[in-house]
Amino acid sequence: MFTNTGGSTTTNPAKLTVTNTGSSNWSGYVDTGPIGTFTSVNGDWTVPTLTCNSGKNAYASAWIGIDGDGSSTVEQDGIEADCSASNVASYYAWYEMYGDSAVNDGDEVEVPAGHPVFPGDEMSASVSVVDNEWTLEISDSTHVWSYTAPTITFSADQESAEWIVERPEVGNDSGVPLANFGSVTFTNATVNGTSDPISAFTALSIEMTANNGSTILAAPGPLSASGENFTDNWDALGP
Repeated sequence: MFTNTGGSTTTNPAKLTVTNTGSSNWSGYVDTGPIGTFTSVNGDWTVPTLTCNSGKNAYASAWIGIDGDGSSTVEQDGIEADCSASNVASYYAWYEMYGDSAVNDGDEVEVPAGHPVFPGDEMSASVSVVDNEWTLEISDSTHVWSYTAPTITFSADQESAEWIVERPEVGNDSGVPLANFGSVTFTNATVNGTSDPISAFTALSIEMTANNGSTILAAPGPLSASGENFTDNWDALGP
């Protein structure tokens, strides 16, 4: 409803469609569009406090990025939260140009020493591109640091944007246990600046599953009314 000195009027109903899909290693939301749609992605979250009591090595990543849904590259940054077999938790920040062999052979790059990450820290991250020049930034307002990766030149499709909790591949094993992260709430999740929330584009809600989809490992809740916040919840350790 819009109201001014001349009176009030009500708009026609608007319908937001969110499509649910499954993945063996992602849980969260993905925006999709034609090639070249996404020039930046932003997001904030709190580092979760892991519950490490399984006696197994278990892993979880929380990140934001561009590409990866329907394309062979992902430009991303985030945090790792892992449990050791001795039930000890560890945390660190990272960035990755998956599929770009020029940046650490396309593998994860840990943010250098002097940028500590602890449970409860308030993180902010962004990925942006201008004329194939990529800027990846991540900051921790709790421990008051910010890191910007070296500028990277790379041509990518720019056809999706993501806010994800992941069961990362370790070595050649993509079916590792998912660390019990409890929940991760993404806020201020926007693309192409700060004015377009997740709901401004075609949004895919992704559940992480195992055993051919019969076991849910993690799943996102609904988007907030603003379309830029949601909570992702851990369900199971998985195989």
